[in-house]
Amino acid sequence: MKSRVNTKRSPANQASKPGPVPLQTLPRGLFGGPQMANVNAMGRRPQPLPTEILQASRGVAGPRLKALFSAMSSAQVYAKTAPTEPVVKHSRIEGATPGCYAIEVSDTEYHNSVPGISSTGLKQLMRSAAHFRAWRDNRHNDSTPARRFGQAVHCKLLEPHTFDSRYTVYRGGSRRGGSYRDFKLRNANRTILSVEEMDRVEGCVSSLLETPGFPLRGYLEGAKDADGEWLVKPARKEFTILWTDEETGVLCKVRLDAIGSDPVIAFDAKTCGDARPADFTREIAGMNYDLQAAYYMEGVRRFFGRDGAFIFGAVEALAPHGALFYVLGPDHDFMAN
Repeated sequence: MKSRVNTKRSPANQASKPGPVPLQTLPRGLFGGPQMANVNAMGRRPQPLPTEILQASRGVAGPRLKALFSAMSSAQVYAKTAPTEPVVKHSRIEGATPGCYAIEVSDTEYHNSVPGISSTGLKQLMRSAAHFRAWRDNRHNDSTPARRFGQAVHCKLLEPHTFDSRYTVYRGGSRRGGSYRDFKLRNANRTILSVEEMDRVEGCVSSLLETPGFPLRGYLEGAKDADGEWLVKPARKEFTILWTDEETGVLCKVRLDAIGSDPVIAFDAKTCGDARPADFTREIAGMNYDLQAAYYMEGVRRFFGRDGAFIFGAVEALAPHGALFYVLGPDHDFMAN
């Protein structure tokens, strides 16, 4: 395995190496136990994940991440060591690995107040140090309609109790004139969606929750037996983990959409144009989602002290909002590159 950063993938290599596998095609395994029978609120028996997915190697992050860490270390773009106290005044949860911990912060605090390099920063550094610095200095201005829509889907899916305080819908037609200006002033602290955007947000969330293949609703909400005891505890949402890379001293941070602890399964929702395997595989490569998955699972391994599975929930932004779940195992070329 080469130690240098290689952002180009050979077509020949892509053809010979397996990509992410849609969960609907996988054999019975992880979710085959009777305790999962009632997890799926839609009443569909989910197709299981293979147990070998959980047998990840300790080197899941790979030399690709190490090369990026080394570049940051030599450029001194971030602090050398993780702070001994929480970086913000929130509860701190110690991880299994010394120096690794989790904190409960809002999305705004994570991006603006929590130091460390994120997977988004690593993707920018892959282009050049100049691109990284430009992103770092202007990341408050990188909002686009597609990004705002994706954030709305994430909020509705993962934190529905906060959606109404963060988003509102303008139903007055054209966004011109005094009526809209008054509405905007009254909702200065909320993101304004159109009726069409809200319909698409709800369509994406419904599709992800109802698509068979992975019991997403039960994973997010948990499931109890007849006596009220947890069969599966709810996944933690928007979970932030920090650690220091020992080799380079770079402070690292990840913010997981959701993470379950028994078994360890990380979930990340992605809105896309086409959720079918061939198209979404290209999007994984083009958007460097493989780097994100490897980086996130490095944080997960350090916090929980064991490896787990990483699942993408891909949902099409336009109706009928087709959705598929994909798992990236540590042995896939995407994770090893």
